[in-house]
Amino acid sequence: MLEDIVLIQRFTRAPIFLLNDIRQGGKEYVDEFLTGLEKIDLKNEIVFELFNYADEEFFKRLNKAMPKYSIELTLESADEDIRKYNGKSAMHKCQSN
Repeated sequence: MLEDIVLIQRFTRAPIFLLNDIRQGGKEYVDEFLTGLEKIDLKNEIVFELFNYADEEFFKRLNKAMPKYSIELTLESADEDIRKYNGKSAMHKCQSN
């Protein structure tokens, strides 16, 4: 992913959106990725997608790793009522197709 970010920066200054919550890869993955971002001369804003609450330590790591970022919160839930409300219901998807 780091190589892709470097490549994208060559042809645009638009924000780079990272799909899915990077924390799904575990703490080691997050640390390795953010350490890699620290080494890049990052010019683009990075947009992180989070699926749930992030603690203060995570935001401290983001602040250390890059000058500018945004967060998009995508609420994921196994509760079917919440999934319907968020437009993520399997029933909703079938009906919309």
